[in-house]
This record gives sequence, C-alpha cells and structure tokens, in this order.
Amino acid sequence: MTVYLLHIHALRSPSHWSPQVSRNLWYLIDDSPELQYQLDLYAAGLEDGPRDTAFRLPERRKQLEQYLSGWENLDRAQHSHASVPEEYDAYDIIEAHGGVVAHARKGPTGDIHFVRLPSPSKGITVKQWTIRNLPAQDFSLMLDPELDLLLFIENVTNQ
Repeated sequence: MTVYLLHIHALRSPSHWSPQVSRNLWYLIDDSPELQYQLDLYAAGLEDGPRDTAFRLPERRKQLEQYLSGWENLDRAQHSHASVPEEYDAYDIIEAHGGVVAHARKGPTGDIHFVRLPSPSKGITVKQWTIRNLPAQDFSLMLDPELDLLLFIENVTNQ
C-alpha cells in the first residue's frame, strides 16, 4: 500500500508535505480524524486499544495527547507513592515487569508482596496484595501482568 511506504510526518503535516504525497491523499487524511489519530498513534510507537471500550475518538485523542505531553514535559515534582510494608525492607528478591513490582522474602514462611504502580494516563490505580506462607524456602519468581502469570520456581538441590 502506498501509505505504508510514505514518511509518517509527510502524511500529517502540510509543512512537511513532499512531492511523494499527492494533494488528494493529503486532503483525504486531513478530512479523516480517525486516520489522523491512527497515524499519530503509529508515529508515537503506540497501538490503539480494543474497539469495544467506551472511549470514543475524542477521548482516545485526548488520552494520546496527555500521554505524549507527559513524556515531553516530564515533571518530576508530580509523583505517586506506593509504600512497601516494613518487613519487606530486607527483601531477598525483587522483580518488576509491566507496572507491577514484586518483593519476595525467602524463609520457612516466605511471602511475596506485590505493588501495581499507578498510571493516571491509563486509568490504573495503585493496588497492593500479598501471597503468604509459600511452600518453598528457596525460590525464584518471574511475573508477566499482561498474561496474569506468576511463575514460582522452587530451587531444589540434590543431596
């Protein structure tokens, strides 16, 4: 497809218009807010979420603009705080993936404490939970929140 081969910025801005982009194609893009949104997502390296959400195009456009503005104007004064219980100050394992941080303590009653980090731009609030009394004293863990996956690996030594 011709659009695939063209430079993304040439498609979105008349100031970057090039002879490669016909005037009719540019008018087509300029008259289509949905196509503009899809091109802006692509230029930002993002993908659109599921279509069955309640968000219409203006809300999705606003979220994209807030997301991009947040990265362009990074304000270190604005932050969220998620505390970890004191008993996890001396953790044995820390794993972070997909906005979730796991602190694990090994021992006869090993625990894993999870903190889901907040993201106002994605509508995600902070959440904390704990899995207590794990069956192994020596273990490793891996997590993938997108798949709802916690991989708990017991380290067994042959004696």
